Amino acid sequence: MDNNLTIEELFQQYKQDVNNFLLYYLRTTDVDDPFQETFIRAYKALNQGSSITNPRSWLISIARNAANDYIRKEKSYLKKLMHFSKQQIQPEQQTVEDKMELDEQNRVLLQGIYRMKKSYQEVVLLRGIKDFNVTETAAILNWSENKVRVTYHRALNKLNNVLNKGGELGEFEGRAETPAKRNRDFNGTGK
Repeated sequence: MDNNLTIEELFQQYKQDVNNFLLYYLRTTDVDDPFQETFIRAYKALNQGSSITNPRSWLISIARNAANDYIRKEKSYLKKLMHFSKQQIQPEQQTVEDKMELDEQNRVLLQGIYRMKKSYQEVVLLRGIKDFNVTETAAILNWSENKVRVTYHRALNKLNNVLNKGGELGEFEGRAETPAKRNRDFNGTGK
């Protein structure tokens, strides 16, 4: 297959996933440079004959590395951090109050996530927000699947503690690993 066509197809299919990941990861709306760098690196890798088994995970992994390089290059990274406002399309039937409440809950949740250490942030963003499975998350972070599961569980416990200390959100329930665990909360009661 022609690599130009392949990179175009990858871009069309995964540009939103890459952009959203970079927005969460960098906590800024200015993600143009790492976004472009992601697809430049992908293009170069395709030209070198790289085989791809899971394009989405592969591109997010490239985006993560591009974002880390971008952070290293920026001497004044902390000055560039902006308040992140999550933009999502809301159904038209929702009232303005519902939208405002949802935006506030998202803001509080993201603030809680950003108060945790970086490894917890990464795994919660990938597993909990971007809905990557354990295998994809392990590939992106270059971790074992077991490390992803353990870190995700610990991160959810930590997030629950962070949010409860803030008092703004009640119990946070993360995505369960199996259907049998779907109703389990993460405060240790198992109910």
